[in-house]
Amino acid sequence: MMREDGTRPNIFSYSAAIWACQKGGQWQQAFTLFQEMSMANIHPDVIAYSALISAFEKGGQWEHALILFQAMPRANIVPNVISYSAAISALEKAGQWQQALTLFEAMSTAQVQPNVISCNAVISACEKGGQWEHALTLFHAIRAINLAPDVISYNAAISACQKGGEWQQALTLFEMMLVMRIRPSVISYNAAISACEKGGQWQQSL
Repeated sequence: MMREDGTRPNIFSYSAAIWACQKGGQWQQAFTLFQEMSMANIHPDVIAYSALISAFEKGGQWEHALILFQAMPRANIVPNVISYSAAISALEKAGQWQQALTLFEAMSTAQVQPNVISCNAVISACEKGGQWEHALTLFHAIRAINLAPDVISYNAAISACQKGGEWQQALTLFEMMLVMRIRPSVISYNAAISACEKGGQWQQSL
C-alpha cells in the first residue's frame, strides 16, 4: 500500500484502511493489509487487531477471528472491549455459545468492562444454543454493570425464553420493555406471541 504522494503508510493509515475494508465486508483485503504491515516492519496495535477481528466477524470467519484474538497476548497487545465484542459476535454468529460465554467471562478476569454490544452478542449466542437460563441470567446482569438493555438485548432474551418454552418469562420481559419505554420490534412481538402459543396461552398472545 502506497499513498498517492509517494509517502509510505504508517500504523494509522493501515488501521484506517483495515477498518474501511471491514465496513465494506472485504475481510480478505483486510487480512492482506494486516500481513503487509508485518512485512513493512510496522507492528499492528490493538486498533488494527480489533479491525481485522471485526472484518473476520462480518465475513463469517469465526475461526480466523478467534485465532487472531488469541494471538494478541503473544504479540504483547492487550485486547480491549472492541476486540472482545468482535470475537464474541463472531462466535455468536457461528453458534459457538460455549466459547462465546467463556470469552465473555474472561472480560471480567481481564478487567475489561463489557458494553451493550458484547452483552447482546453473548445473550444471542446462548439464545441460538438453546440456553435460555444463561441468556436470562446474562440479560439481568446487564443492569448490574450499569448498562441499559436495548431492543436487541430484549429480543434475544425473549427469543431464548420462547425457545425454552418459558412463556411467562418471555411475557414478563416483553412487559418490561414497555415499562422501560423501549419500543418493541417485529421480532419482539413475534417471539412473545410464539412463546404464548407454545405455552398454550392463546389469550395472552392476543
